[in-house]
Amino acid sequence: MKFKLHISAIENGEDFLLERLYKYATEAEYTKYSSTKEEDWRIALRKPSEALVNYLKSNEGPDPIHVDENFKTSPIASFGILEAKRHRERGIKFEMFFGLAKLIRQSFVDLVYEMKSRDAEVKLALATINRFFDKFELGLTAEWISYDEGDLISDLQKSNRELTNRKNRYLTLFKSLADPAFVVDKNLHILEVNEAFINQFGEIVSEFIGKEWSQCFNNEFVDAIPLNEIIIQSSTFEGIECKVLMRNEEKYVICSGSFLNDITGKYAGGICIIKDISKSKKAEEELKKSEESFRILYNNSPEMYVSVSPGDATIVMCNETLLKETGYMREELIGSPIFTMYHKDCMDEVKEAFQQFVESGLVQDKELILKRKDGSKIDVSLNVNAVRDENGKIQRSISSWRDITEAKLAAEALRESEDKFRSFAEQSLVG
Repeated sequence: MKFKLHISAIENGEDFLLERLYKYATEAEYTKYSSTKEEDWRIALRKPSEALVNYLKSNEGPDPIHVDENFKTSPIASFGILEAKRHRERGIKFEMFFGLAKLIRQSFVDLVYEMKSRDAEVKLALATINRFFDKFELGLTAEWISYDEGDLISDLQKSNRELTNRKNRYLTLFKSLADPAFVVDKNLHILEVNEAFINQFGEIVSEFIGKEWSQCFNNEFVDAIPLNEIIIQSSTFEGIECKVLMRNEEKYVICSGSFLNDITGKYAGGICIIKDISKSKKAEEELKKSEESFRILYNNSPEMYVSVSPGDATIVMCNETLLKETGYMREELIGSPIFTMYHKDCMDEVKEAFQQFVESGLVQDKELILKRKDGSKIDVSLNVNAVRDENGKIQRSISSWRDITEAKLAAEALRESEDKFRSFAEQSLVG
């Protein structure tokens, strides 16, 4: 393949071509009337790039322009016809599109010179590329001059309707966002706000439109939202939590935003979307307070508390009372099997109680024997309740051990006293 290196340069040179085309278009002021999206400019280059690559693969040099060439069957000319129709329907004047085609041609010519090939290779590549664009321009010219004024007006009207519908569609989407949103220009003046913004901030549109955005919000919100930075850096932000005043009431919000992608600089700016999370934030704070209250009660309860995993019977949590009564350090217990806490004299009953917890999630008043770190015994009464997930599956236990050592000693003493009294009475009757 004669143009292998040139084909590779075209396929991999989109950034160079974009930079060069945009430079020429800016100098010639085409950017005043063109798309503001970089991707649109890339697409404008990709189509001729693909067509040119196919042409170079099929030819080893410039093919002739025949006097009776049928532009509708010529691949290159038909590509020009297609582009002519597409741009004419958008209301583009012939001289404007033809001039832009010249700038696109020049960008590809510059790419050839950039390769620094041998003179003969450069001359052949330039001749072939120029022939490609000659046929492209002949095709678009033939199509353009074949169009009458009535058809042109009809196409323009159709294009304007489609453009209006597209604009209204995007405006409707923006206005219908559930969360408040506003758009700023590159100078940070507010261009547009949506319905949710008006509803939640309680102001009329004129209170915001045209004003510098920092004048419309409280300082904490302005300091937190990096609108200026994202416009300068062409970046985005998300998940920024802060407070903002809505109807003179401080609200917790989480914000996200983005720069508005604009290669020309005409419509550069940014958008910010504000989500009110006050209710969830309040619930979160109440949950934290509840958890803190639980932690205080849990750790300071006179009973010994422990939480156990149903899967492997390991300890996942315990309170200060348990540590104090047994002599263990917390790190010695967390992750260890619950069975190690019990005395060997009651191990069968312990395993039976654990199985009951796994199956039912409940154990009540089970008398067992704990083992302190020094080996001494504690008589306890075990009660267990299950903590379950939303599907009812047991996640862990909340188990309490109540020390009944003194109660058992008292019961034993009472029993011994009753036995002695009974023996004394029996002896008195016999005597």
